[in-house]
Amino acid sequence: MSNRPPRTFPAEVPRGLPGCEVFRARPGTARLDLEPTPGAMLPGMSVYTPGQVAEETGFSLDTLRYYERIGLLEPVGRNAAGQRRFTQDDIGWLGMIRCLRDTGMPIAGMLRFAELVRAGEHTVPDRIALLEAHDRRVEAQVANLREKQAAIRNKIGYYRSVAAG
Repeated sequence: MSNRPPRTFPAEVPRGLPGCEVFRARPGTARLDLEPTPGAMLPGMSVYTPGQVAEETGFSLDTLRYYERIGLLEPVGRNAAGQRRFTQDDIGWLGMIRCLRDTGMPIAGMLRFAELVRAGEHTVPDRIALLEAHDRRVEAQVANLREKQAAIRNKIGYYRSVAAG
């Protein structure tokens, strides 16, 4: 492993306890895990290849490189051969990014969140405000989907009554 400065994310996303993540058990499947699950990711390993991280998180290799390039993901450590090696802290952070992305937060918002986390504990009120605003947008999206679901269910009921004759 290369020598890199200490991570700033572990206090925000405890090792093995990502807050919201989607993992793909096999291609085309996904499960949303909202509960902390210690050791849920590749037990016994301390570093992970980009391929392992892509498989575990569902992010493509290109997305992982992009997130590192724009600063959403801190610079990833490298082994002696210069190959990227991710840590459990990186995976935990990617779990939070996955949650924000999957709930529609724009990249600019995710970058702002990352900036606040890196700035330290004095930014907690700003992080709360940012996440509360995002939560309100998510809540509005859910309410909108519930309305549409009600219309779909009404149509199903109508067709069932037509089919029953």
